[in-house]
Amino acid sequence: MTAPYHVILWTIRFDTRMIYIDDDIHCERDGPFASFGEAITELRRRAAIPWDSAPNRAPCTSWRKCGRKYNVLEFDTSCEQWKLLREVAVLNISANGVEWVDGFEQRWETGNSVNRGR
Repeated sequence: MTAPYHVILWTIRFDTRMIYIDDDIHCERDGPFASFGEAITELRRRAAIPWDSAPNRAPCTSWRKCGRKYNVLEFDTSCEQWKLLREVAVLNISANGVEWVDGFEQRWETGNSVNRGR
């Protein structure tokens, strides 16, 4: 038996949302992740890695003075040009240390994007 039309459409739409980690400084994206929680688990792993080791070491030639500004993004991928639904600054890593952005979980839950961690 086939599901009702509205159920099929909802399922397709639900499956087209994808979560990514984005380095705002270097425009590098990792993912997709199954959920926000899975992306945060990966960022917690990265926070435990030294700033000058992969994957935290910046790809630029001035990497010793640079760092990473990790944001978590959610996209609707149901169309050819993905639509950004949410973007929240989460974690900054540099020679100065690891800095978790205050309130990132609440901003994700409420859908309030922030200023890209700058």
